[in-house]
Amino acid sequence: MLTKYRNEHTNNHLELTKKLQELVEFVENADQDGRAAHEVKEGLFRKVLEIGRYVLALFFELSGDGDEGEWIVLVDGRKVRRMKNLHMKDYQLVFGIFTLSRAVYGTREKQRIESVPLDARLSLPKSKFSYLLQDWDQYLVSDGLYATTSGMPL
Repeated sequence: MLTKYRNEHTNNHLELTKKLQELVEFVENADQDGRAAHEVKEGLFRKVLEIGRYVLALFFELSGDGDEGEWIVLVDGRKVRRMKNLHMKDYQLVFGIFTLSRAVYGTREKQRIESVPLDARLSLPKSKFSYLLQDWDQYLVSDGLYATTSGMPL
């Protein structure tokens, strides 16, 4: 499923347990070393992102490529075939960019794609950016516009 991450997850539960233990050890060591809260917070943030990326990669791997067989019937009753090659989609999230391999369906190669079951099942956005990143983008734009029009410093 994930071309880059397929071989990284042979023993997922043990690896995740190891990553969580490293997170706890990081906090314990930070306390023993007398580190400042902002340093611990930044380190925790990076480690939590790493764990999130790992678990999300596992989720995408478990989700498969959305292959529903050689033919599917669309809601309007039309029958479309699975295209020969998997189509790749870059999907950018707070955890980084993932490349998803997806089965797509249509009438012929190089024609309009009629259905991408994996995208539908996972409710993936049409763009490569996750809904969370899109929300953050809108928030930053609207916040910036408000600050500019109200004369407040950003």
